[in-house]
Formats: sequence, structure tokens, C-alpha cells
Amino acid sequence: MTEKIVKNEIALGVVGVYIPTTRFKTARLSVEFELPLAEETASANALLPFLLTGCSKEYPTSLIISRRLDNLYGANLECSCEKRGDSQVLKMSITSIENKYSLDDRDIVGECADMLISLIFNPLVENDRFDEKSFQKERRLMVEKIDGEINNKRNYALYRCESELLKGEPASIARYGSREGQLALTSADIFTAWKRVLSTAFIRVGYLAAEPDESVFDRFKSAFATIERQPEPIVPPVVSPAKAIVSEIEDRMAVNQGKLVLGFRSSSYGDDRDTYRLMVLSDLFGGGPYSLLFDNVREKMSLCYYCASRTNRRKGFLTVDSGVEFANMDKTYDEILNQLNRLKNGDFDDSLLDASKKSLCESFRALGDSQSVIDRYYADRVHSDNPPTPDEMGELVRSVTRDDIIHVANSLKLDTVYRLKATEEMKK
Repeated sequence: MTEKIVKNEIALGVVGVYIPTTRFKTARLSVEFELPLAEETASANALLPFLLTGCSKEYPTSLIISRRLDNLYGANLECSCEKRGDSQVLKMSITSIENKYSLDDRDIVGECADMLISLIFNPLVENDRFDEKSFQKERRLMVEKIDGEINNKRNYALYRCESELLKGEPASIARYGSREGQLALTSADIFTAWKRVLSTAFIRVGYLAAEPDESVFDRFKSAFATIERQPEPIVPPVVSPAKAIVSEIEDRMAVNQGKLVLGFRSSSYGDDRDTYRLMVLSDLFGGGPYSLLFDNVREKMSLCYYCASRTNRRKGFLTVDSGVEFANMDKTYDEILNQLNRLKNGDFDDSLLDASKKSLCESFRALGDSQSVIDRYYADRVHSDNPPTPDEMGELVRSVTRDDIIHVANSLKLDTVYRLKATEEMKK
């Protein structure tokens, strides 16, 4: 996938991005609202895309929405709330067949764009409030999502470590806000959030298809012409140095398996061309079955059920998370640091580095197999003037040397350690 994207301004703070791809018979249209993460707005913002895709004045029930999607040759409507660096991103997307495959020469893509615009700009509101029944339903489901994230102990442990590592930075805020914040919301609060988001968010309209279609962007240009825009600037992420004293956090819950997460600060963050070396190091350290952590900590020493590393490109940190027996937690901690020291000292085979680079290159090649993944890849790089294509990312990965790995490894500083252990009752 070597095609370059095409960007154009739709309105003040609204960018249209055309992503050419000939691998599919479908077209994908997505709208993303990017806003600064803040405690006072996170909960209301998070609920908004789920309410907007659930009903509107033109489509007042989920059944009517479903029937309309069926009429559009089974188009698929999705929404999400994500966290990228210090930003909260609200996303709505619709995927349909391309126009040339319709049996009646309809402008299916155009109709899908009109539906998305109707959902976004003409929600089911009255007296400056969202429909109360829809609001109550979506808020209940959102609280269940938040509770569900706590129940997934691996993800919960990662969140706890990252929130402490990022303490004092906007990225420490949960993507859905808090349970208490959701329960305190009213339908009037969501109306206020909707008005604020349309006015102040940085907005990306993405379009993936084999051929460009300016009429798609023209539709959004007309819609945004009715909005008084005062977009807030998207500032570069805040990145703090590692703490002088490592933070040690411990929770106790009714669990049968312990969780250990180590958070490291790095000097590599921001743009792909500053972070691809860290990406290779992370994969070599704890990515595939060839990695040091998998081969040694999990397989040879049998200290844990899993042990993997991952990076956050925008914030420049690396985490290692593992599921362990409680008795092996300290041994696992020591061995993770021992394997990192091997990287710092260059104590690894070139074949291991080659395996890691080949695996990552294959991952970038496989990005083109999914429209949603391609869309996400470029959305994550919307603020880059000339983002590398997945093929170009593969070239960057292939250029990484042994000395690069040693240099990046030595830049890692342990910042936070999180342990999840059993309650005293569970030990009995």
C-alpha cells in the first residue's frame, strides 16, 4: 500500500482526508472529533458518539436506523471513544459498497454521507436536552463499559500503571471519564457537550475508497458552514521525565492470578520518525514468541503466564505487563530488568533483531487488509504534514541497527511499578 493520502480543508479546523485503496469493494467514511482530555468534560464527551449514532430527528429509533442501513445495501455504522496522547477522540463511521457495485445506479456513498451528517448535526433533542429515554439507555451502557474495563484485570492493571506513570498529565484521564462522572450527567449536559464539540473540536473527515469523490467532502463543507467554529488548538503532547523515585503501587482484589506492570519513560516520542526505533526495541524485548521476555521469562524460567511489552508512540513510554503467580512476582520483576539490561549491553543475537524487524514489516504490510485499520493508522497521524505510508514505515523498521537498539534501551528509565495481588481472604 504505497498510495499517498490527500488532505484538504473543509472548514476552520476541519480537514478532509482521502485515502486511496483499491483492495476493497466498499467505501468507508469516518468523522473524528479530537478534543483536549479534561476531567470536567471527559464523561460527557465520551457518551456523545453513542447517543448520536443511536437516534436522530430523521432516524428517531435504532430500528429505523437499522432499516435505513439495510436499505443502503447493508451499510455498517460504528462509533467509539478513544484516547490518543493527551486527546480524547470521538469517532463515528459508516462503511458501504462502492457506488459502481449498486444494482440501481444509486449514489450509495453520498446517501451514507447524508445519513452520517443527519446523525451528527440533527440529533433527537428538545428544549436543549437530548431525548431522555435514549440518554438514560446510553448512560447505563456506558457505566457497564466502565465496569467491564475494571473486570478485565489485565487491562485494569495496565490502566492503573499508566495513570500513575502519567500522573499530572491529561493522558492520565480515562477515555470514558469516570463512573461517578457518568452518573452525574444529565441530558442537558450532553446537549451542552454536543454544541461545544461541534464548535471547538479539531475534526477529521476520512474517506477510504478506490476513487476520490469530492461530493462527499462538499456535503460536509455545507454542513459545517452552518456552524460557528472556534476550534481549540491541538497542542503537542505533554511528556514528563521519569520520576526521581520509582512509584510503587499495590492493589488487592479477589483475584487468582497476580498482575505485574512496569512502566518506563523514553526519550522517543511524537512523530514516527522519532519513535520507530523504540517500536523495534519493544517488539524485540517483549513482542513475538522470539522476544527476550517470552523466550526467557515465560518459557525457560516459567515465571509467568504471559509477559509482553508495548509502547505509546505519542507519549513515549513503554510498559511490560505480566500475569504471575503471587510467589513469583519479585522474581519476575528482577528478570524483566535483567532482560532489559541485556539489551542495554548489546547481549542479543542479530537473528533476534532480524526476526523482530521481519515481524513488524509483515504487520505493516497486513494493515492494508482492513479498511478500519488503515483508517485508524492515518487518523493517528492526521497532524503529520507528510505521514509515512505503511510501506515506508516498513523501510524505517528495516533500517534499525544493533546500535539503535542499545541506544534506545539505555534511554529507558523505570518510572512506575504496579502490582495486583489477592486479598487476604483469597489467599486462604
